[in-house]
Amino acid sequence: MVEGAEVIVIRRNPETGRKRYDLLKWGLVPNFAPDMSRPHLHARAETVAELRPFAQSFRRRRCIISTDFFAQRRTIGQPKGRLFAIGMADGSSMFVAGIWDGWNVKGTDTWIRTFATITVPANAVVAEIHDRMPAILTTDQLPFWFGDVERPLEEVQAMLRPFPADRMIRWPAKSPRPPAVVDERGPDPEPDLFGSQP
Repeated sequence: MVEGAEVIVIRRNPETGRKRYDLLKWGLVPNFAPDMSRPHLHARAETVAELRPFAQSFRRRRCIISTDFFAQRRTIGQPKGRLFAIGMADGSSMFVAGIWDGWNVKGTDTWIRTFATITVPANAVVAEIHDRMPAILTTDQLPFWFGDVERPLEEVQAMLRPFPADRMIRWPAKSPRPPAVVDERGPDPEPDLFGSQP
């Protein structure tokens, strides 16, 4: 993803509680910002609940980005700048935690919705190339993340931690993906991200 790119996210309407797929711009602009000149691509899990640009969205407007992998440039070790892809060892999709907000174009009825991904310290797979990684949620955490099941904000924030390294793999972004690890139990069924809501 690049700043300003439009990305499909799954977000929950804080008024109705309904979840929907939506196309949002990457680079969070808080609703109180005077303009859109300083978007935030990432929010750190350690401070997302306290820092002013993120706190309101973390309380009421959390989202996820469903993806097969994320890309990360090497900043640790050599050669610097080399691009890697990181995904699940079993080939399944991952759910990256994010927050979103809407910014009103002054004097109009137009709202521009933007989002930021949340990052955590890197696990062992990512730490060889970078010190941070996206916060990845498991399927059973999604009801708490979206607020379908209420939990204290501190417990929601505590879900944002490095994903287990033994369940992830890394490969050079320009190379074919390594063969996925075969799980003898068979593939998991597709998660019901929307629950029983219409």
